[in-house]
Amino acid sequence: MRSDFPGYKTGTIRVNAQDYPMVLRGAHTDRTWQLDRKYTSLVTRLGVSDSSISGTIIRVNGRIAREITMGSGEDVFSVDIDLTGAFRVTLSMFSDTYQSDTVGGWIDPILTY
Repeated sequence: MRSDFPGYKTGTIRVNAQDYPMVLRGAHTDRTWQLDRKYTSLVTRLGVSDSSISGTIIRVNGRIAREITMGSGEDVFSVDIDLTGAFRVTLSMFSDTYQSDTVGGWIDPILTY
């Protein structure tokens, strides 16, 4: 995994008092990956740092495939998104508070063929 992606950093996030080391984490950011119809699914877990309230949006080919709002103290949430035939996927993190310590994370994200 690369050390970081524009708008996201890799590293550890603490969710509900448990550390997760393999995370794309960020605040108020999104990133689009070109898939070229090569992948069939995105499997990941979502988490929000213990000091945050955050929302996430997953878009496939520009359309919302899943939208989730989470708060601190919540357990991680598992997501499996069908990417069959998708040209691109966009992962977005946002928060209504716009605080600098608001961080959400995509935990162990995997694209499958």
